[in-house]
Amino acid sequence: MISKEKFIEYMETLEKLCKTEEKINALLTEFGSENQIWFDKHETLILHILQDVFKDQENDWIGYAIYEMDWFKDWYPERITDKDGKDIPLRNAGDLYDLLVAKMNQNA
Repeated sequence: MISKEKFIEYMETLEKLCKTEEKINALLTEFGSENQIWFDKHETLILHILQDVFKDQENDWIGYAIYEMDWFKDWYPERITDKDGKDIPLRNAGDLYDLLVAKMNQNA
């Protein structure tokens, strides 16, 4: 199992890498280059490893937080609720870790 601290570190590093790639590609485009760099295979590999570790393939909470919530930036209270209408906070990687561990424990 990955510790919460390591998970947060991995998510922050992955975000920095993705944002750096976006900046480099924006600069290349600005200077008229049609060539861009793509690390999507690396990103996909890391995402799949984390999904395997946390058994998150079916729900894909990790992908949701990254892609649908733009690295947690689009979170707001009650954006996501459980079947009882209770808020599921996804403000940051720590909240995501807690959710993933709780789901793993429910399914154990």
